[in-house]
Amino acid sequence: MQEYRENLGTNILISAPPKPLSKDLRRRISEIVRDIEEIREAHFPEVIAMGSDDDAACVLFLVFRQASKISAVMDSIGAELANVSQDEGPFEVRPISQSDSLLETIRGANCVIGWRD
Repeated sequence: MQEYRENLGTNILISAPPKPLSKDLRRRISEIVRDIEEIREAHFPEVIAMGSDDDAACVLFLVFRQASKISAVMDSIGAELANVSQDEGPFEVRPISQSDSLLETIRGANCVIGWRD
């Protein structure tokens, strides 16, 4: 699992991956995050940084109700997510708060893994 970057940049494209995520990958991530009340949503779109030499990559966005809870929760689930990444292929994890300016764009990609009201 790649560590999340503090700033994805302002010139990025967020879209559905060209091929659907495996059912096993979606299930495994869902099992990790579904009982964590602090996580409101989980999305797994493809992200392309414009002007970068990096390839497009799938990024797991975990949407937190409160930004103050991000560090503690990520500490508690980081190892489990790393195991999934090791088995399924590398992916970046990006925790964001529900007030993040990218959230509507992320939702628009329709790559939801889990949702809690």
